[in-house]
Amino acid sequence: METLFHYCPTSTFHSIIQNSSIWLSSLSLSNDRLEGRLISKALGKLAQRDDVTPDRIAQLEAEIRNIEDTYDGLGFCLSEDGDLLSQWRAYAADASGLSIGFDRGYLERAVGDAEGPEYRHLALDKVVYSEPEHLTLLEDMYQRVRGRYREAGSSAAAEADAAPWIAAGAADDQGWMRDIADPLYWELFRFIPTLYLLKSAAFREEREWRLHTIRTRGITGAYAHRPDRNRLVPYLKFLLAPECQPITTVVLGPKHTSDPIDVGAFLRTHGFNRVDVVRSEASYQ
Repeated sequence: METLFHYCPTSTFHSIIQNSSIWLSSLSLSNDRLEGRLISKALGKLAQRDDVTPDRIAQLEAEIRNIEDTYDGLGFCLSEDGDLLSQWRAYAADASGLSIGFDRGYLERAVGDAEGPEYRHLALDKVVYSEPEHLTLLEDMYQRVRGRYREAGSSAAAEADAAPWIAAGAADDQGWMRDIADPLYWELFRFIPTLYLLKSAAFREEREWRLHTIRTRGITGAYAHRPDRNRLVPYLKFLLAPECQPITTVVLGPKHTSDPIDVGAFLRTHGFNRVDVVRSEASYQ
């Protein structure tokens, strides 16, 4: 059994257990300013490698930026390490919170069982940190898009036909709806779930996984919003089934003062049985 850990403040832990649900929150509003923005850089490098003309590279990057501005990733972040000091400090209220250990197998099964249009693109994936890994991850999709460009021809008129929603500026909803009929649009659409799996190598020690999906910005559906200091954060609720033992371990942060016996009783009260509750081994105070 493989366990993936979510670090959080005590209030978030309480909400997850009491409501038997987790929230997939907007990833573009995370603490990483490059969240969802590394894909255009990686695609540019692939295009330069293949001696694609600067004009064509600029067009591809513009199209990807359009996608980045149109779609948002929603995610629930997890780590392979359940007792990492940097994670405690950054995500668990300066080590006063907890880390929740989820059974990876349960999450994978739950992804397959999720129903509803908002969960259509739901997946559990490992985050990729190094630039060579970024390029490898994108290679096949890049080649498909490049093939579409070649099919469109090399003239300026053909380029405009290949991506009219860029050439025309996608100024209105009617124009946008016309343009999604273009095959190139759907090739570019394939990049969207990958947008939020690329991170800088500076975050490598987090060893992150993500339960994630995508949404069109501004769409309502089953999405909700939560307050966060000076903004509202979109999120999607994902229900847990306590009887299927989704949680295997809970680690109390270095500054967390609850008795493990009390935490175990709280878990059992809400149907989360056979959960190991342990204290962090970090000596941070």
